[in-house]
Amino acid sequence: MDNFKTIIRHAGTGLLIGALMSMLTMIFVSQSVITVSRFQLTAMLVMSALIGLLSFIFDIEKLPFYGAIPLHFVLTAIIVFGTNHLLHGLFGVPSHLGIIYIAIYIGVWFLLKLWWSLDVHRINTQIKKRNQNH
Repeated sequence: MDNFKTIIRHAGTGLLIGALMSMLTMIFVSQSVITVSRFQLTAMLVMSALIGLLSFIFDIEKLPFYGAIPLHFVLTAIIVFGTNHLLHGLFGVPSHLGIIYIAIYIGVWFLLKLWWSLDVHRINTQIKKRNQNH
């Protein structure tokens, strides 16, 4: 059951981040009016969930964190560029998408690092309160 919850958590996080990043990419790259089909929306959601599941790489204990980052970067790029190809350039031409991809990847890592830092701070505050009460 714990594995199922972990899979859902990774996929869910990927969906949330991926949906936001897909929409932002289309806002800044596409023309002023775009039409997105159900197939395209489904493909973007599948792409986002796959990227979320790909974060399992960071749970592999034998793989160092700084070794997992480039692997995650490359595999995520394959998923993103593959989806873009499948969707006939919905996210932009590959040369522009490369720049956008790098910017988004760095931005997401920055936001995740901030999120983790706030989470650690919150946990430490709870521990301090608990220790003061004992």
